[in-house]
Parts: sequence; structure tokens; C-alpha cells
Amino acid sequence: MDSLGVKHIELNFDGRKLIAEGKNVEYTTRKLSQMVPVLLDAEAASDNGNKDTYFMYRAAGVFKNQGLFDSHTMRYDVTVIPSMGIGRELNKTLGHYHPPAPQGPSYPELYEVIRGKAIILMQKMLPDGGIDVLLFNASDGDRVLVLPDYGHITINSGTEDLIMANLVNSVFSSDYKPIEAKRGGAVYLLNDGSVLLNKNYEKATITHDAKPARLPFLDSYKSIYDAFIEMPDKFEFLNNPSLVDVVSADR
Repeated sequence: MDSLGVKHIELNFDGRKLIAEGKNVEYTTRKLSQMVPVLLDAEAASDNGNKDTYFMYRAAGVFKNQGLFDSHTMRYDVTVIPSMGIGRELNKTLGHYHPPAPQGPSYPELYEVIRGKAIILMQKMLPDGGIDVLLFNASDGDRVLVLPDYGHITINSGTEDLIMANLVNSVFSSDYKPIEAKRGGAVYLLNDGSVLLNKNYEKATITHDAKPARLPFLDSYKSIYDAFIEMPDKFEFLNNPSLVDVVSADR
């Protein structure tokens, strides 16, 4: 058993099984064939389309805290992205945007790296037709806030499984179509460590090693799960994006 280090609920990995309080958490996978619309090298899926590229454990570890999560319309997920190449690219998630919230811009999302190395790509279309691209490097214990109105993709940039957790509003549905329509995000992260611009985007401004928004109230907590259980009201900004005022000037 491999513990995820959460205090308020027992969460362990046993192979690909995520076990919460002794019960298996159901999961879904993204097959390589499903990734074809966003791949730099679509032919990489031709021989092994049934291969799992990542694993998604929705509402992981809610169980005995179900009432608290429901009352705050919140969801805690775990995602595992194996380390592997897909053609010339590093393994990644499909990528999506969130819809606008009733109170303003789109819903944000809070990510936490439990184990491994990640590059989190955020992108936002600009009024002049260009796109703002932010690349965040994150490793064990780092938190990255997906900002309102930014689409996002997570890339495994390490040599082991990337295990991520996230907190997000539980009622909306993500929109994958804009990124699929452009054959992926604004840039591709390649196996050799380089970054390749996706030619389906124009006038991209890329910030490498962007600085994530800092949320000081999390500093004393080992996990975002425990922080939510002990002070759920602090996470209201995930339901009401107008409360997000944390974009760093030196990102």
C-alpha cells in the first residue's frame, strides 16, 4: 500500500487501485485512441489505441465526508498520469475549459501534486485573437490554481507516475471541444524537453516557469483535502470566481 498522506481519510494506492477507507474508488481512463484529436503525432495511436494514457478517480475519498462536500458543491479528485511518450510528446491530459459561473468568469480549479513532476499549461484567448500561455512547473507538494477563463492541460514531465489531486466545483461540465478543434493546446511539450508551438494558434505569448498564485491559508497544511475538511469556507472562491484576486504580478 502507498499512502497519499491525507489525515482526514485513509487514501492508499495498491497498483492502479485507489482505496479509500478500505473501499475501491471507481475510476475511468482516457484511451490513446481518445487522445488522437489533440496529439502532435496522431499516428502514434494507430498500433495501440486501447492503451490507457491516464486514470481519473472522481469524488475520491469523499465517503464519510460526503455531506460536507455536497453542502459546498465541491469535489475532490485524484488523477494518475503515467510517464511515457506519445510520439514526440510527453504524456498529457486531453485538456479543457470550464464554463462561466453565475457570478462572473469561468470556474477556477485548485491542483496539488502528490507525487511526481508536472507542467501545467494554462491558456486564455485574448480579444485581439492572440493567446496567453502560462507554463507552471510543479512537483511534490506544490499547488497550482487554474485561473478563471484559462483552459488547462497537465503534462507528466518526470520519470515516474504523476499523481495529482484537485478541488473543483461539482456541478459544471468541462468543455473539451475548443482544444480538440485546435488539435491540442497552444504548445506541445516534447520528449526532449523542448516546447513546440501549435501552428493552429496565432500570436501566442508564452511565459515559461510561471509563478502560481499563492494561497497563504494553505501554507500550514500538507494536503488540500485536509484543508478543505477543516475550513471549507476558505474554498468558496472555487464556486464564486469573482472572489479570485490572486494573479501574481511577477508570474
